[in-house]
Amino acid sequence: GFWSGRERATLREQLERADAQIAAGRLVRAGTGDALELLLDAKARWPGDARAQQRLSLLAAKLEAMGTVALERGNLEEAGAHFEAALKAEPGRPLARERLKAVEESVRERSRDKVIHSP
Repeated sequence: GFWSGRERATLREQLERADAQIAAGRLVRAGTGDALELLLDAKARWPGDARAQQRLSLLAAKLEAMGTVALERGNLEEAGAHFEAALKAEPGRPLARERLKAVEESVRERSRDKVIHSP
């Protein structure tokens, strides 16, 4: 990019903070400067810098795997949240999109089953 030295240093700092959050397992927590938030912000502020996107792809893969584990445990809410976050990190993930759709369908079915049908 054509950024000043200060801009580059800010980006580097932000990427380092994101790496620290990933290492600490703080991947997604709304409004707390978590890894996903930091990386999406870096990508928006420094478009064209591949490092934020590379990290977002890795983060998306990790979130997708966590969603799959939650799904296998039958925890639909947690699975859905992980797949949604994976798609925020990397919108073009077919597996996350497919599984999120399946989760949403299961949740709808579950809430339909809870409705008591009166004669």
